[in-house]
Amino acid sequence: EHDSRLFAINVPRRIVKKVARNGIDSLSPRERNFIANHIDLTNLEHRAFLKKIFSQHAHGDLGNFEYFYQAQCVWEDTMAEHIAELLKKYPGPLIVFAGNGHILNRYGIPNRVRRRITVTMATVVIHAVYRPITFKKNGADFIWLTGNHLSWHSPKNPWKKTKISDTVTHKKKE
Repeated sequence: EHDSRLFAINVPRRIVKKVARNGIDSLSPRERNFIANHIDLTNLEHRAFLKKIFSQHAHGDLGNFEYFYQAQCVWEDTMAEHIAELLKKYPGPLIVFAGNGHILNRYGIPNRVRRRITVTMATVVIHAVYRPITFKKNGADFIWLTGNHLSWHSPKNPWKKTKISDTVTHKKKE
């Protein structure tokens, strides 16, 4: 009725995993056909943001942050390239569903799309009220706070919302 289309913008998982383990230079010419023509590894704020995440979580056999960062950039630049191509081919509104890590603070997909095409966009970060979050004042256009329900990985609710101003933060209950 509305002539809606659905497109995949993701990179094959095996490509991202290979880069995360062995670096972008490990990709064969055939594998490189699946990724964006230009991968930007120069955003120092993005690098610091991901380094903090990397240091706080276990990543299995991923011991090399540089490869982890390359994989994230391959992933985000490729999605951004696909989005830019879709916007050129199908002008008009486009809704992209991506994880918060790819849009928070606009480091990932949003900035990478803007480097490829001039476009007006808005970002929506979906966030559970009980989970901690901190990001820059303009880290998203909208924050969609979900209910205070508990998820499978949270045996109890130790978080409460304490401040929404220049940053959004949650503080552990005393």
